[in-house]
Amino acid sequence: MNVLKKGIMEDQRLLASAALFRQLHENKKDIYDVLAQFLCSTIVIHQLWEFDVTKCSQKLNSDYGFDIPEAVVKSCLKNRLKKKELLEFNNSKYYVTEKFDRNNTLKASYEQVKEEQDYIKNLLIQFVKSFSKVELNSEQIEELLSDFYSYFIHDRKQSENSVVISQFIIQNSENSLFTDKLNKVEEGLILYGGICYNSDLVNAEPWRNDFQIVLDTELLFDAVGLNGEIHYRMFEEFLLLVKGLRDRSGNKSKIELKYFEETKNEVESYFYAAEKIFERNQHPDPSKTGMINLLQTCSTKSEVTIRKIEFFEKLGKMKISLDAGTDYYDKPEYNIESTSMLDKLKREFPDYELDKIADALKVFTKINYKRKGRSNIKLEQTGALLVTGKNITKSLSHYFSTQGERTIPFAVTLDYITERLWFKSHKGFANGVKLPTTFDVVARAQVILSTQVAAKVADVYKDMKDSVASGAMSKETAANLVIELRSKNLQPEGFVPDLVEDIMSFMDEDVIENALRTNSLLEIRAEQGIESEKQVEALQKKLEEVSADKNELVIKSNLEKAATKAEAQALVRNVIIQTRIREGVNLKRNARLKYKLIRSVYFILLAIIPVSFIAYYHVPSDTVVSVASLLSGVIPLLCVAAVFKPIKKLTSRIVISGFKRKIKRRNGIHPVDNLLLTMR
Repeated sequence: MNVLKKGIMEDQRLLASAALFRQLHENKKDIYDVLAQFLCSTIVIHQLWEFDVTKCSQKLNSDYGFDIPEAVVKSCLKNRLKKKELLEFNNSKYYVTEKFDRNNTLKASYEQVKEEQDYIKNLLIQFVKSFSKVELNSEQIEELLSDFYSYFIHDRKQSENSVVISQFIIQNSENSLFTDKLNKVEEGLILYGGICYNSDLVNAEPWRNDFQIVLDTELLFDAVGLNGEIHYRMFEEFLLLVKGLRDRSGNKSKIELKYFEETKNEVESYFYAAEKIFERNQHPDPSKTGMINLLQTCSTKSEVTIRKIEFFEKLGKMKISLDAGTDYYDKPEYNIESTSMLDKLKREFPDYELDKIADALKVFTKINYKRKGRSNIKLEQTGALLVTGKNITKSLSHYFSTQGERTIPFAVTLDYITERLWFKSHKGFANGVKLPTTFDVVARAQVILSTQVAAKVADVYKDMKDSVASGAMSKETAANLVIELRSKNLQPEGFVPDLVEDIMSFMDEDVIENALRTNSLLEIRAEQGIESEKQVEALQKKLEEVSADKNELVIKSNLEKAATKAEAQALVRNVIIQTRIREGVNLKRNARLKYKLIRSVYFILLAIIPVSFIAYYHVPSDTVVSVASLLSGVIPLLCVAAVFKPIKKLTSRIVISGFKRKIKRRNGIHPVDNLLLTMR
């Protein structure tokens, strides 16, 4: 079995286990109760009627993918299973008692969860096939599934298929069953993460250490709402968690929110750029959503200055302050900046600019200084953490964190710190508890797509400026392209199912090449249009010259044509009149025949009715005299009915009405009239 396939199976096992963990947590008081069920299942699967903690932990990992610290497993065995007399402890080993249920009660539920995830997995494969229009080979499918599982675990590291997976989630986001299954996985992994972070899951202690959370530029924009509704809501929820932990600590520790001088300079540069855009009447970079939102709230350059003042005032009200007055280079042992490190990272990340790598290292040095060089301890004890939204900062931080075992990274996402604070707050997932937006899989997919589209727009914008500078693209084409790019760069909440196909097309196309090709086609058509206009003008001039010489001939010809046309119209008119006369005669004759036919049928019915009556009621005892007497009484009635005027009038009305309808149809456009119309 190759490494990738083995990794896929392990990840799939963990996702299924996490979803089941969350499902079982619905009706349990605490996480130890749920973990105890998984431990019981492992004991039954491997028939561990006697075992030590290490062996039980290893088997739990192999069965369900849970890499849980032995201290947590030991605590659960002791405080749950032993306390309920399901296990006995003797000579450093646990022994199963008679009260222990030797049936695997989790097996059916676990298999059902796996089936549900297999269904979602197959949906994803079909989704990718439908958009790529090609069959995926086994290697591509394995890579897609590996990336899908990594989408939820492995610190949610961005992968080759992150965009298409996010599109898949948004495409199905209106299916509540689908999103519920994925959110159960997400929430289960958060619970699992909490188990790994904390050995005491029941009695969650308040935050005991002084701690500084340093916010990068994007987070400050999130805080004041410049990056859209979802980012603003996520930051608000994070802020409430910080406030809650501050209150629980009883002022025995401080959790501070800070930003570095570099971040302040970046923010001020942002507002300065906004002022220059107003001053020069330029288009803003369409990839900068915050800049676009800022400019939409301002109508003059002076209003931009007011917005900057308000920006820092809002940060102050949220108790987010500038970190200043510290010499971060007075202890060289905490400095991680060096030429050799720059060269090493440049080789590792060739796509990143050297000065951007240097900027990130500078910030990491400050975090390392605040931690006093300690990153291999618990998060709360490190003392400082950078929260960022920049891909380069996240990538470099991940690189450094992999250099040591269980190292706390220098920089994390807002998702990461929100999960940690949520678990530390001991909120859990009980019914009625409002969960942070960062736990919502659809919201995260929207954020990922928004970030990736913004990166694509930024690349296109950079290439566009290079094309304009080299003369390959005109300023008019560039202006139109900027408008198009702005329509593509949406805030996270703007990414909805109806836009998925359009997003996928944009992410795959070469926008600059398409814009240049479109512009070339328009120029060719414009040139063709100019040539056509010149040709038309030349022809018109020639026609005017010819018409001046032949005016008299044309007039004479027109008079002759008019006379011929008048004769023909008179002839056709006579034909129409004669035709109408003949049709009128035929219609009258048909009307008379119809009247006579109706009257005849009426008389026949009058004769048949009495005869039928006599035949029906005639009996052998009737005499000729009695029948004759009956006829003598009926015949006068028949005579009266025969000359009954209302019947005659009704018959006349029916016939006349039909006659009028036919006359009306005849008086419409007659087939022969069409000939007359064409001659006009």
